Amino acid sequence: MTSDYYYTVGTIVFCFALGMAGAKHTEPVVYRPKNKKDPLRNFYRLSKSQKRKITAVDLSNMGLSELPDDLFLGFDNLENILLTFSDFREIPQAVFKVPTLKKLDISNNLLHRIDRDIGNLTNLKTLMIGSYRREAPDEIVCPSITTINLWANTLDKDVFEVLIKKCTGKEPSELRRF
Repeated sequence: MTSDYYYTVGTIVFCFALGMAGAKHTEPVVYRPKNKKDPLRNFYRLSKSQKRKITAVDLSNMGLSELPDDLFLGFDNLENILLTFSDFREIPQAVFKVPTLKKLDISNNLLHRIDRDIGNLTNLKTLMIGSYRREAPDEIVCPSITTINLWANTLDKDVFEVLIKKCTGKEPSELRRF
């Protein structure tokens, strides 16, 4: 797997500071393919133990427009998926098969719709769909979302408010803007 790489964003060993000798706090292990011509080639070559260590997959800027449905099988600790600056017209079904997912960034794509299956991601806290320029989705609710990023959109205020309500189950006035 010379064309791909993993990186750990900081590992802090607490040891005696917390009175727990040998205890570790490990930051995310991110998997990002380097090969933009065939970025998915090595996904199926990863071992079970490698897949279990990965907590984030970054497929941004790879020119992808679809993903195989079984792509994330075996990624038992996957919490973050980044699919930004690609050509997705809808959220790939593979994403909906990641029950541990906490953050999805699919900003700057060609999204035409948001699938109601997003509501099945009960651990999803952050949804980033910046540059979403379509209508509000059909009846979906994902009450676990605490942060929704809709920057750089051209939605009318009414559609914008409906989108927030349908994605979070909350009125826009209940949410904090920043």
